[in-house]
Amino acid sequence: MFLFLFQALAEKQMLIRHLEAIEADMLEREAGFEEMEKEKGLSEFTWQQKMMQVCYRIRQCLHCRDCFVI
Repeated sequence: MFLFLFQALAEKQMLIRHLEAIEADMLEREAGFEEMEKEKGLSEFTWQQKMMQVCYRIRQCLHCRDCFVI
């Protein structure tokens, strides 16, 4: 009887360690995913800023009398 309880307790402890490892892995992956999303957002923001600068320069050139469009 005691051997059965001891084995059951050992299995539960093993499962707990396994679940804790899974949880730690999930938290690590989630943090990595959040970092990638943050970097993606920064890249998109930088891209938008560059596009705005290009559009602004094009508008300036179109209004400039010294410039011409081919």
